[in-house]
This record gives sequence, structure tokens and C-alpha cells, in this order.
Amino acid sequence: MSAGADIHANSLVFAAHTDTLQRLVMDSVDFGVRSTGDPLVERADLPRYVEGGVDAQIFAVWVDTIYVPHHAARRALQQIDAFHHILEECPDRVGLARTGQDVRHLAAAGRFSMLLSIEGGDAIQNDLGILRSFHRLGACSMTLCHSRTTDWVDSSTDAPRWNGLNDFGR
Repeated sequence: MSAGADIHANSLVFAAHTDTLQRLVMDSVDFGVRSTGDPLVERADLPRYVEGGVDAQIFAVWVDTIYVPHHAARRALQQIDAFHHILEECPDRVGLARTGQDVRHLAAAGRFSMLLSIEGGDAIQNDLGILRSFHRLGACSMTLCHSRTTDWVDSSTDAPRWNGLNDFGR
């Protein structure tokens, strides 16, 4: 075994971002089965993660701006529901992780760790109750913005309104 392969085999390997949940909602893909079809489409699935020696994946809940401002939380919940569907369909192969310790426990049990992250604050529709609800559903992180300035935080790809965060953002 090469030195690189040895390091890989003896490490916890994280994949830091995938938009798979969007694909599951839009295309009704089965995450537990090897993907087929268009080679230009993301083919992240459980068999490939296992073959690649990946122990944990952070699943992004990304809401397209077409759902902002009134339907962002609903669209996020559709993706979170798809995430939980995977957990229910493959309980012997996957588990919800919120912390590094969770990942270590799941890896020791031979299970793939699934972490949930909200990609962009649009999903909470300026409501901290929605943010708390996403956390209760398993989200362990949220980026403040994605590609546009929101009502409470500036995006690096948009015109600044708040010089960073406003009071609500803080």
C-alpha cells in the first residue's frame, strides 16, 4: 500500500459539500443505489462514498433565489425531508452526525456520517424560529449568505448594504 493510501485508510475522510439533496428533490434519485444517467450530473451516492473510503459528507440545503422571500423555508424543508428519508431508508449504513464525535462513533460502527448544513440565510426567511427548527431537524451549521445580500448580511458577490452584518445578523 502506498503512503497516501495508508494515510487515507487510517483517517476519517470528510467530503465538505454536496448539492445531492437538491437532486433528490428534483429527480427522485435513490441515494442508496449507484447513480446512472447523464455523466455531467453530480453522481454522489452511498455506494461511491463507500468505495472511495469517505466516512462523512456535509449535505448542503441550498435554496434557489426563485423561492425567496416567501417559499425559501418550504424549499429547504423539502431537502431536509429528503435527507431524513435517506436516514430512514438506510439506517444500518448511515447516521445523522452533528459533531466530530458523532462521526467517530458512526465510523467505528461501520456507518456513513451525514451532516446537514443550510447554505445561505435566505432559507430562514429572517425568522430565528425557523433557524432553531432547522437545528432540531439536524442542521449543525449555516452559511450566512450564498450569492446575494440578504436583509441582514452582505454577500461578497453583491452590493453591500450593511457593511457586513446588521443588528439582526449579529
